[in-house]
Amino acid sequence: MTSVVHAAAPFVYLAAHRDASYVDSLVLALQDVAQLPPPVGLGARLALSAAPEIELLARLVYYYSVLCLGHRTIGQEYCGTIPVHVDRSGQPQLLAHRPRLTLVAAHALAPYVIGRLQRANFLATA
Repeated sequence: MTSVVHAAAPFVYLAAHRDASYVDSLVLALQDVAQLPPPVGLGARLALSAAPEIELLARLVYYYSVLCLGHRTIGQEYCGTIPVHVDRSGQPQLLAHRPRLTLVAAHALAPYVIGRLQRANFLATA
């Protein structure tokens, strides 16, 4: 029987920090492209107003490209962690496709929706 050792909190934090730095660099690259003049990009004004959507796109591209293709994120590789679940028999199993899609939604869509709700609440109270 194979036992599962849970990742220590510092490793989880370090993996998340490493992933966030790669997402941030992808956001900056997408913003640079979006700020190009309109035949290629959106232009500076539209790119600035579309900043939350550009961040969402960067998160979706990063997490979908690694998690849904069956790989670990760069942060998980750096820390040597593997996302698994324990089945009913107690054996660790790699995540199937549907839980990986849930992880993508949690990493990409949840921050976008929360940010939109916070901005809408701020504008409603201002």
